[in-house]
Amino acid sequence: QLAANLLMSTATQVMETEVEYSPRLQGAGLVNLMDAVAAGAYLTNPDAAENRPKGEMGDDDRKQGVFTFPFEIHNMSEEVKQYTFDSSVMTADVKDGYMSNTDRGLQSKVVVSANGTVQTKVSVPANGSVRLEAKIVLTDADKTFIDTNFENGNYVEGYLYVNSMKEDDVDLSMPFLGFYGDWSASPIFDGVEGEAS
Repeated sequence: QLAANLLMSTATQVMETEVEYSPRLQGAGLVNLMDAVAAGAYLTNPDAAENRPKGEMGDDDRKQGVFTFPFEIHNMSEEVKQYTFDSSVMTADVKDGYMSNTDRGLQSKVVVSANGTVQTKVSVPANGSVRLEAKIVLTDADKTFIDTNFENGNYVEGYLYVNSMKEDDVDLSMPFLGFYGDWSASPIFDGVEGEAS
């Protein structure tokens, strides 16, 4: 379990063009064994199976545009580690009127908080851990794009980056995935042209 969490937390995301490939395609990213060995820290999600570092946000069937997930930073070293946060929030793009295999970046960002207070950086004590909450609030423009192009909604996905404030230390990351809309509303099969539904 520890090995898997280390490998996921230190994986390198593969870029498509301007954004990462979807977590639905690459998961946490490419394994980086050197970073996994050198990191001295890793991420977990206490709500995920085996505490895997991934944000499982479920569907937002009322289309409020708000997603949250908890995560923890675990420091296995003998010194305090400090981190800042960044994120990439994406959804499936549209090409020729259809859902594309590529993603597009959204305006929204992940906001990290501890006990209700927004955190732009965090200190994790030596051999200790810190529990935090990640929150995404879709902008009106983001919701309009999805509502206009996908009547039943679409994925909200991406990566949370936990970046070390020490220049030669290893950065951490975790994927997240949710659905803006009602996942069960989409038909299982496409209709045949001219056939009554």
